[in-house]
Amino acid sequence: MNKSNHIRTDEESRRQSEGYTSLLAFKLAQTGRRYNREVVRSILRSILFDYLELMTVVVPTGETSVEGQRKVLFQQFLELLSMRHVKHQPVDTHAQELCVSPGYLTKVCKDLSGKTAMKWIREYTEQDVRYCLTNSDRSVKEICKDLGFPDLSFFSKFCRRALGCSPTAYRKKTKASRDQIPNV
Repeated sequence: MNKSNHIRTDEESRRQSEGYTSLLAFKLAQTGRRYNREVVRSILRSILFDYLELMTVVVPTGETSVEGQRKVLFQQFLELLSMRHVKHQPVDTHAQELCVSPGYLTKVCKDLSGKTAMKWIREYTEQDVRYCLTNSDRSVKEICKDLGFPDLSFFSKFCRRALGCSPTAYRKKTKASRDQIPNV
């Protein structure tokens, strides 16, 4: 028996998708614009967030209430991570905000995704670090402070472990690879 997931959309969601599609096609057709790449990336991020919103509205059927509650908790945790500006915080902080124990949050994450809560926090933090180092002209020290790291030394150690090099080296490497790609 094949199972497939479908997301039901209303007329407004369909119109929104059509609007995104035409806007994206319009921006991709433009050439020689200084910030076009960033605009296209922002449009794509907006599309992904809107699709995420559509997927979170869908409520699975045929589950026990405990299973459903665990899935809701996990989804709330991921939403909390995605919405929070400073993600690099202990599991305790996130668990407290969700009104559960850190151990329970970690168990739910591990059971539903195969990753611990700490692993999710690290991945979201790494994503923010990559984005800021790649798309910001702010200094490494400013990014460190903005992302909630206690000091530059700790931030550099985090980057070396996560990115395989120092923040400055990562920034140079991504800038060099970006310069080789022709403008959209």
